[in-house]
Amino acid sequence: MITIRKAAFRRILDRGGQRFAEVELETDQSSAPQLLAYFRREGSGRYQLVRIILNDSAAEEDEARAESSRRSEPELLDLTSVLFAGPNHGALEDRAEFGWRILEYGDIRSQLDRQLL
Repeated sequence: MITIRKAAFRRILDRGGQRFAEVELETDQSSAPQLLAYFRREGSGRYQLVRIILNDSAAEEDEARAESSRRSEPELLDLTSVLFAGPNHGALEDRAEFGWRILEYGDIRSQLDRQLL
């Protein structure tokens, strides 16, 4: 399982009429030390980890260009299925567990409670 070294709430994004919270992560993974995790609030008030992408300057520049030109979501390196697949992973269970660990890091859950209404 990936070790979270640092987590910080970044912002709220609107995508396709849905609101997502973006959380920046520093991890122990040499292949993906910087990640962005996206959460949405479910009807029950719980949070679902929807997507994890590689956080690099090229991806952020692509996203900024996309937002400024109002195009559809940019092609970013989505690591969600890569991180939670394979013989040593339980896919959905690992994804849910990782999401829970992010939410429990510092004040992430309270930030999402305030920001993701």
